[in-house]
Amino acid sequence: MFRPGFRPLILMLLMAGAAPAAASPPADGQEAAMAPPDQAGGATVPALDPVAATEAYLAKVPAEKKQRSDAYFEGGYWLILWNFLYASAVFWFLLATGASAAMRVRAERLSRFGWLKAGLYWTQFIVVWTVLQFPLTIYEGFFTLEADLFGLNATRQTDGAAEVALKFGEYRKLAPGPLEEIVFYDHPSGHSRIFMAMRFKAENPPAAN
Repeated sequence: MFRPGFRPLILMLLMAGAAPAAASPPADGQEAAMAPPDQAGGATVPALDPVAATEAYLAKVPAEKKQRSDAYFEGGYWLILWNFLYASAVFWFLLATGASAAMRVRAERLSRFGWLKAGLYWTQFIVVWTVLQFPLTIYEGFFTLEADLFGLNATRQTDGAAEVALKFGEYRKLAPGPLEEIVFYDHPSGHSRIFMAMRFKAENPPAAN
């Protein structure tokens, strides 16, 4: 049994003996196992170039499909321009023909209250604007349907397109009436998109294996 005074000395000797073993360098095999994969074999992994990697992914799209997709999407730029020109033409028509002045006179004749006159004029303007804008609205709806059809042709994922269309029911009416959809919807409803996907599926059945 050791005396109390020798216990610190024995503890120091044990620690001194364990220190060289802990500080000894690992063997070659251990060092290779501990090293990162690119250092273990002596080879270095080249740094990833984000620009080159992006171009490599884009190059996977065939040139013909990319050209068709770009041309179709850029058609939307012209649609924005036609919207602006069409709206300008409608405003010019209302001013040049005196229609706007006639609506103002009618509103003043129907009420003597200023705020009500403004409301009556605005109501007339909205009705006329909706009627004159109706042809362009129909064309834009057709353009949007064509865009959806292009997506179905490209992906052939009809069921996936229908599932996505169901999500529209979370924030908008899923199956409006025909007139309701024409007047109040700026994009096809979920019902219209699902019907188009199912019709495409019926007309383009998958090839038998």
